[in-house]
Amino acid sequence: MNAYLEFYIDSESTLRYRKQTLGEQKHQSKRRALLETLARPIYWLERWMGYLMFERVHSTTSLALLIMLLRYKTQL
Repeated sequence: MNAYLEFYIDSESTLRYRKQTLGEQKHQSKRRALLETLARPIYWLERWMGYLMFERVHSTTSLALLIMLLRYKTQL
């Protein structure tokens, strides 16, 4: 079984690594591709909402909560 080491920086800015098998790596690449396709609409939605907040439209609170939920879900 082939295994790979993946290096990443955690929330405390510490360099860490984890061992992955080929199957896990394929699953993560599919997940990464999905997150990249979701990132573009979320970016434009945030810009649009920032414009509305600048115009002092107060009905965007539920939209802000929706964006926060989407960001949380995509980071899981």
